[in-house]
Amino acid sequence: MMKPIFKKLLKFTLATLGVLTLIVAILGIMLYRNLGGLPIESRFAHLPYYKNGQFVNLYTDDLPYCPDQATGKGGFIRHDGYTPNGRLPMILLDKTHFGQPKNFAYYWLGHASAILELDGQRFLTDPVFDNANPLNLPLIAPRLQKAPITRQNLPAIDVALISHDHYDHLEATTIRHLVDKAGRFIAPLGVGVRLESWGVPADKITELGWGVFSLGRNPWYESIDNAVKVPKN
Repeated sequence: MMKPIFKKLLKFTLATLGVLTLIVAILGIMLYRNLGGLPIESRFAHLPYYKNGQFVNLYTDDLPYCPDQATGKGGFIRHDGYTPNGRLPMILLDKTHFGQPKNFAYYWLGHASAILELDGQRFLTDPVFDNANPLNLPLIAPRLQKAPITRQNLPAIDVALISHDHYDHLEATTIRHLVDKAGRFIAPLGVGVRLESWGVPADKITELGWGVFSLGRNPWYESIDNAVKVPKN
């Protein structure tokens, strides 16, 4: 017959395992929702810069690599010498600060996030308003300070421009918010699948490869099958 102390220990163990299982399940769902879909490799097989399952830079001589000058190592778990000692000066923004897009205006929102107005169009680059991690937990890669504008107060956006899909450049929550608020989404090859899994219609997405460009309002390129190459000077 099991002693009372062992019964209590068993109940405690089962309860703990149940709570841990629930936490893992919740985190797993959050992670799944925020990672998005993955592209099909066959879409890129014919590209000259896609080899052995990965994109390869064909112009390595043009990009000097200086590992001894790299900064930010370990920045996800500690603050290094490049971190400001306090809050940076900031002007809070909301929709009232924006009218018709100007010929040129630039609003830095932090890291790579910015609002750029150019030739009467408004671009939003790499929009991230929470923390740079797929679980959006404040203890993981916390922001130094909040962005000067919330995603709810963003003005009308003509083009959401995504440079790449690292967590500090592409945020699922913000993309879902922009689904019906941005006119077009421009992203690198393969990232479009993530955007679609977060609700962005395929006809609003322009994927660009290396040496390909778009003018936002009138994209020169809509699929990797009819890409327009930009001559290398």
